[in-house]
Amino acid sequence: MTSNVSVYQIRAEYATIDRLTGQDVRANGVLELLTFGLTTMGLSPRVNIVRIGHPYRRSKTSNEGIIALELSKRSKLLRSIIKLFGWNPYLKSSIEWRLGAYQTDPRNFMDLLSKDEGKRKIFLFDDVTSAFVFSIDYLKRLRRGGGLLIYDSQNYYSSAPKRVVDNERRFMEMMDLVITSSYRDRYYYQKAFSDYASKFLVIPNCFPPISYISSPERTLSRDVADSKIGIAITGPSGLGSKAAAEFVSTVGAAFKNLDRKDVVLYLYGKVYDLISQRADAIKGVEVVNMGLERDRAKYIHKLSSARIGINHTNKHSAANTKKFDYALAGLVILSNPLGAKGEPLPYEYTYIDEGDLRVKLEWLIENVERLMSWGEENYMQAIRYSITAFNELRRSLESTLL
Repeated sequence: MTSNVSVYQIRAEYATIDRLTGQDVRANGVLELLTFGLTTMGLSPRVNIVRIGHPYRRSKTSNEGIIALELSKRSKLLRSIIKLFGWNPYLKSSIEWRLGAYQTDPRNFMDLLSKDEGKRKIFLFDDVTSAFVFSIDYLKRLRRGGGLLIYDSQNYYSSAPKRVVDNERRFMEMMDLVITSSYRDRYYYQKAFSDYASKFLVIPNCFPPISYISSPERTLSRDVADSKIGIAITGPSGLGSKAAAEFVSTVGAAFKNLDRKDVVLYLYGKVYDLISQRADAIKGVEVVNMGLERDRAKYIHKLSSARIGINHTNKHSAANTKKFDYALAGLVILSNPLGAKGEPLPYEYTYIDEGDLRVKLEWLIENVERLMSWGEENYMQAIRYSITAFNELRRSLESTLL
């Protein structure tokens, strides 16, 4: 089928970056929901990934599926200053300097769009940093050209500097639709930007494989009769040395001397290296390294090997997608206060420290016969959030495109 809609996903990061954080999961999830919605409307979207070309390194080319925008001369100068004098405390802490270095020269992008005549165009801007990629004048040109402009805010930053808030306000004025990552974020955005309240749409950080939306039935990795009680642990966001130490001292210590032969820890990604270094903390408990899985459906399936998921987050700005990943895998969830951010789930429990985590773990283990049904309720609630978000997104697309 010939493409009749071009979707441009624009992120303010280098084209050379290849990673899989919670923000990446959200960005990919929103893009997938958008293209799926267009497909169900009888349209045939073509996705174009737009990033920033690295000023000091050779970037991926559009032939590899990524369009690399060239930075403006001013941005290149700013980045050179930051690179040379980044040790300076002012430059290190100044978000204004760093965001000012995101602006691109739009001429090569305009040349690309001129070759895409005759198609509807959707520009999906990801995260507040994308508000600095193009000037407001250039955004007006995109609107005059018939483009549909969508902004996925990723997070509401309550402590953002005035320049960022002012630029985001001007940016929102240009948008046709503003997506927030939770009802909490929408609440704060409506307070801060009440003039644009009608543009807000909530898509929670819950991104099941698309097949789950059309058919919620799925298979689990675990055996219903499995005698082992699986506990899944994925790494917290921002695994710096301080965050890693806090994570291990809380989560790892909660398993010290647990000595349960019927418990198995499933460790995903980098968290295996962290926990395995504290062998004294997990003595008497079987540990399985599940590795890193980039395929979304396979990852959710592997998570379903467990019955309990530990959701430990150490940043206010964390996307917190793993909370809903656990729910989509049918797990009962134990979250620290930051991890509990976002939409409620029926069987999510909050812990405040290692002792609180240990007590609640032991209680859940003693109620093993209920874990399957409790996890299933989490799954169904997560699916309801996803279907509601998808239907609202589709209605918004229909009202603007058809």
